[in-house]
Amino acid sequence: MNCPNCGNYVSGIVAVCPVCGRKLSSTNQADGRIEQQWKNNPKFTQPAVSEGPDQRKIIAVISVIVVLIVAGGFAAIFHSLKQTEAKPSETVQAAADPAEGGQSAKAEQEPVQEQEKEPGQSPEQIQSGEQQPSQNQEQQPSQNQEQAQQSEAPEENAESAPTERGAAAERNSELYYFRALLEGEELSLYDALYDISRVDTVETEKELYLSVNPESDDFSEMLSKARSFLTADHPELFYIRTFSYMYNTEPDQNGKYRVTLRCGDFVPADHAQELEEMERAADELLSRIDTSQSPARIALQIHDEILDLVQYDYETYESQKNFDYAYSAYGALVANSSGEPNKAVCAGYAAAYEYLLQKEGIVALVVGGNAWSQSEPAGSHSWNLVKLDGDWYETDCTWDDNVHDGYGEEEDPRLQEAINDEYFRNTTDHYLFQVTTEKIENFDPGDDYTYTFDDGGWATFLGKSGRSRSTLDDVQETGDYATPYAPIAEGTKYSYENIR
Repeated sequence: MNCPNCGNYVSGIVAVCPVCGRKLSSTNQADGRIEQQWKNNPKFTQPAVSEGPDQRKIIAVISVIVVLIVAGGFAAIFHSLKQTEAKPSETVQAAADPAEGGQSAKAEQEPVQEQEKEPGQSPEQIQSGEQQPSQNQEQQPSQNQEQAQQSEAPEENAESAPTERGAAAERNSELYYFRALLEGEELSLYDALYDISRVDTVETEKELYLSVNPESDDFSEMLSKARSFLTADHPELFYIRTFSYMYNTEPDQNGKYRVTLRCGDFVPADHAQELEEMERAADELLSRIDTSQSPARIALQIHDEILDLVQYDYETYESQKNFDYAYSAYGALVANSSGEPNKAVCAGYAAAYEYLLQKEGIVALVVGGNAWSQSEPAGSHSWNLVKLDGDWYETDCTWDDNVHDGYGEEEDPRLQEAINDEYFRNTTDHYLFQVTTEKIENFDPGDDYTYTFDDGGWATFLGKSGRSRSTLDDVQETGDYATPYAPIAEGTKYSYENIR
């Protein structure tokens, strides 16, 4: 039939025209069949049975509203994407160098310096007259030190020439032992920290994209390792004490986290001037070195110049300060934080020795751990490794410098005789110069370090001592990630006995 209102053909039995929505004549309805027909025929949608306005207009209005909403949503999403890079602060967190306890950048604390093992100021064993050695002492030698047979010096022409001088070294120079052990993102972190630490840098911060979540323990360990390796390679960065960083909490579409590195708050304003002062002091010392000699003898000369120049800073050692230039190459070559010239503790001796050797193109490292002596328990300590002609040697300038401390003219004349004996003095002043790891770990003086008087008495200023390096198990306490990767020293060719 046709709808009497709009003329549309209507099939089936319905009460309302599905086109115009007007009610049809009651003669066209069949009681009880409408609802049942739509329930039994799922191909159709049951039409509304209530009267109302023209549904076509409502549909049109709704369609327009939906289009506007969708269009507005796309515009908002596009705007948000554009703003993500410009305003990352909503997803950025700040943190301090994990080596400094993971505090916020504004709450960084001064780093804690480990206390070192104080070098002994008194002889381990002193005997005179006819008295026989104690059980802890080797038997007296049969002849004076002046008559001791010297080992024939090795042929030094075979020794390789020094590498490029430190002042001209590139960042990938072989002078930087620990950097060469890194790769991938660890190396990127190391280089980024170096770029923002250099005194001549124009970059105050460095941005990296890393795959490791900055909130994870893996990232903390990676950053601490890069920082430790950097400071171990570069003693000239003495003015850098901490780093801070900011990071995005969510990765980008490539799965990378944006990390922004910055130097910490403790960089002194005059650090460029201080570095110049250290450079001048280093150049002045090196001007007294005969650089025409072999690297092994250059290392010996630098060792002796340090012993003549630097005094051990007992006051800083005893005060247990958190930080002082006495722990740096600047303290040894220029002054400690109190302005006292050439005052340093063991870390300062070691850093100065490394820095001077690097300037002469000789590979050197600073390592840390514990040192003990026959009369003192173990305490934290720093010393050096030096590479000569492909072999490694260990050297401890600090303990070499303090063998005879505390002995003046008023002391026993017999002790003065031993101290003033040039051969014996040189022997004891180099007892930890270019030795093997085995020897420095378990030093036993024996006859070689005993002075014999004409009447049969004897004296020695050395006792048994040893070293143990920091391991990866110690890093939570020490923060020293570098030392566990340092090589073992097995070289003997350029020991002091062979080149003196």
